[in-house]
Amino acid sequence: MTSDTKSLRPATESTFRQQADSAYRRKDTTRLEDLSKDRNPQHSAYAQFYLGTLHLNRQDFGAAQDCLAKALKNAPSWPEARYNLAFALAGLGRRGEAVDALLQAERLFRQAQADDERDGGLFGRLFVYRGLLRLEIAGSVSEQDEGIYDLSRGISYLARVADKAWAMDMVEMVASKLQEAVAARQRQAFFSGTPGVTGAAPPTATTTRPE
Repeated sequence: MTSDTKSLRPATESTFRQQADSAYRRKDTTRLEDLSKDRNPQHSAYAQFYLGTLHLNRQDFGAAQDCLAKALKNAPSWPEARYNLAFALAGLGRRGEAVDALLQAERLFRQAQADDERDGGLFGRLFVYRGLLRLEIAGSVSEQDEGIYDLSRGISYLARVADKAWAMDMVEMVASKLQEAVAARQRQAFFSGTPGVTGAAPPTATTTRPE
């Protein structure tokens, strides 16, 4: 968790986290619901995050959205909660809001000093999912280009974790989606007379650390 928990006493926070972690591993929603009633706002947020993530894994998107929103109310700068909220919103068909949540998650991860090299897999997934969502809801040429750009960035980041089989599987899938999106964009540009994108090669992602 981010700076929202720094005011907690270490022993108190550690004990509560152990209880919440244990309940999450057991998939014990009843225990997490009890823990979420803790009077300490940060404790409640921690339990709500785990509870929302369990609901998300079970594809109960409405319950997941509710719990994650409650977690963020008490811990608004928690990037993981914002990231998971995006998937709950997407599952509910609220794709525009999901894109906004992923934009906020990226900003929060960078503020929390997430590193481009160390966290390449995290940023790769974030850009891929955001790009796919943007292409689904694109209503203009510029929005299509934003989706294509995000997919390109996602591939660039995932290439940094090439030793992970899941990353390479995702790159293969995304590369196909990217080619389809670029081809569709170029066809649209040809018939509408608007400029097309200048190739499908992924740009080099920045390695500048956030200030």
